[in-house]
Amino acid sequence: MKRMLGGALALLAAPAILSGGAQAAQTLPTELGVSLEIVEACTVGDVVDISFGTQGTLAAAVETQGSVEVTCPSGTAYSIALDAGQGPVATTTTRKMVMLTDSIDYSLYRDAGRSQVWGDESGTDTLDSTGTGDAQVHTIYAKVPIQTTPPVGTYEDTVTIVVHY
Repeated sequence: MKRMLGGALALLAAPAILSGGAQAAQTLPTELGVSLEIVEACTVGDVVDISFGTQGTLAAAVETQGSVEVTCPSGTAYSIALDAGQGPVATTTTRKMVMLTDSIDYSLYRDAGRSQVWGDESGTDTLDSTGTGDAQVHTIYAKVPIQTTPPVGTYEDTVTIVVHY
């Protein structure tokens, strides 16, 4: 396409027209950026509840265990805290399973020897770990100590698990 501008001949760019009216293909190299950022984000997976089963008396200690599964990115430090539960006047050292106005004392531990109480005070009684990128299963050890056997019935409690990272 030609055009006269002020006495000068100017050529304007126009797509090349091939025979039959088709345009010539053009390649313009460019780059496509691709990225993915992994952030510190942990998830709680399977939780295996704690059941002390069926007991006739509490003349002997009863031990059992449950677990919690946590997945965090590799290298991410995290801690798992367990609150005191919902029993009245419960603490992390002496939790309470309740039926109406009666209760049964129990404790949760970080170790199989049941000597390290599992609580919710960071740096004191929480379980500290580091993520691997895979699910990590942490055992929660539980014990009902010897105590006066309360009335017949089902005693329950709910403990909240919190993962800090």
